[in-house]
Amino acid sequence: MSDKALNPATLELTQKIQLHFPRGIRAEILCDWNGAPAELISAKLLELFGNSPVVEEMKRKLNLLHLKPVTSDGRNGHQFIEVGEHNGLRFDDWAKNAMTVGRDAKGNLIVTGSSGVVYKPVVIKGGEFEDNERVTSNIRKVAEAQKLVTPPWWLAPLLREKVSDSEILAMGLDWLIVMHEPITDSVGYPFLLGLRRSVGRCLSASYGDPTVGWLRRVGFVFLAPQE
Repeated sequence: MSDKALNPATLELTQKIQLHFPRGIRAEILCDWNGAPAELISAKLLELFGNSPVVEEMKRKLNLLHLKPVTSDGRNGHQFIEVGEHNGLRFDDWAKNAMTVGRDAKGNLIVTGSSGVVYKPVVIKGGEFEDNERVTSNIRKVAEAQKLVTPPWWLAPLLREKVSDSEILAMGLDWLIVMHEPITDSVGYPFLLGLRRSVGRCLSASYGDPTVGWLRRVGFVFLAPQE
């Protein structure tokens, strides 16, 4: 069967798989798999090629931006807000709520880590992903494949004190989202803290559900792999 006999959707899928697997995959195989369970298709891909297109995509080399290391100082949410506002930073209401009365995945009030810990933040630019792939859950999977580390929530206010709006703009970005574990606010919604440039030195909170999609000019902050 030639590629010309395939419908456009199947042809596009064939081309994508061929891109990931230089040895190629025949169109007849895809037709045989039509309607097959996803588990069977994944197993066949592993059998034929030793991996799957999705995993190969996750393993691709990313162009990471490395920010200057920052050191924790043991401040809690209230203290970050007090010091930050004194120094001209802005905190939106959702960020204040998350940082002061937010809870972790176990339902416990969030706590701050010990002081003196050095963090090496890295940024995955939104442009590394296609528009339909720039989703929280997929971004985390790609970061995990790169052995990047999930940062603590307090990395966000630490970075907001160190990184200027002009530096974010120089990265070609409007927003840095710190990819910590989501904080549940007082209403029960999950939030991620981030550095917002467009409203002036602001620490904001964005909806942290795994299904959320993001704009291209957003950067996603993780930590460099542990050495």
